[in-house]
Amino acid sequence: MTVDLHAPQMQEYFSIPFDNLSSLISLINYIQKNHLEILQDLVIISPDLGGGKRTEYLAKRLQERGVKTELAFGYKTREEKDKIAKTIIIGDVEGKNCLIVDDIIDTGNTLIKTAEALKEKGAKKIFAYGTHGLFADGLEKFKVFDKILVGDTIKPPEVGSIEVVSLVKLFGEAIYRTAMGQSLSVLFQEDKMSQDSLENYEI
Repeated sequence: MTVDLHAPQMQEYFSIPFDNLSSLISLINYIQKNHLEILQDLVIISPDLGGGKRTEYLAKRLQERGVKTELAFGYKTREEKDKIAKTIIIGDVEGKNCLIVDDIIDTGNTLIKTAEALKEKGAKKIFAYGTHGLFADGLEKFKVFDKILVGDTIKPPEVGSIEVVSLVKLFGEAIYRTAMGQSLSVLFQEDKMSQDSLENYEI
């Protein structure tokens, strides 16, 4: 049982039952409980075109809760291999809150380039979420963000500017449902479950 695989195709290599959970419902619950201001005039950003499905999924889940959002994408240009020359933002972000969503924060270079491009286009506040927070090059360069949220799949740095979105209840509910032979689909699609039930799970 995993969460937010960088390459979902990886599941094809296993001959045992394999579930790739999504942490985005847990993210939504956390934001609605602790940071409603993020949801005002929100644009959800994918740092590259490959993350489009992730941002579309998050936007759909928010819409089911009555939160209207917009989508935008970062397009990376490169001067040489593994070195980003510039990030171009595709979408309207001027005067909007922007939440960049990714699966892994490693060195963070792509996120930072995306944030800098958002500032150039007039974004109001810039937030980031990464399921797996490695922060391989340290935290100093992340000051461009108003807030960074990370999952707890890896022990996060003990720094006040970073907030942890716990995935413990998500995994607990998934393990219970698997053990009881129940469907996991309700952990991914809210329209299959009443809002009251979802609030009880608080995944």
